[in-house]
Amino acid sequence: MSLHPKNPELGNKALPRSNTLYLEYEDAKNIVVNEKITLMKWGNCIIKKKCEDGERFYIEGELDENDKDFTTTKKLSWLPQNSLVRNSSMIIDLLKHCLIDIILR
Repeated sequence: MSLHPKNPELGNKALPRSNTLYLEYEDAKNIVVNEKITLMKWGNCIIKKKCEDGERFYIEGELDENDKDFTTTKKLSWLPQNSLVRNSSMIIDLLKHCLIDIILR
């Protein structure tokens, strides 16, 4: 992935991905089944299932990286589950807000 979308001469960076993602609670609470969302800098995802367990949501979706129609979708930032570092201040702040798992098939 390019470091800057409008200036590719700056070089590239790795974009860690995972089948389980964390989304901001406020972003994910209004997602509905069969809705198409955009996972920023990755692609579109169709929501297939949503379950609530207390204050936590479990969302399953199917990623379609070939779908480039981003005009009417919610654009959501995400973090891959495998990129979190234990015992960091980042994870403590993150868990206050991001209690969402999205499983990509």
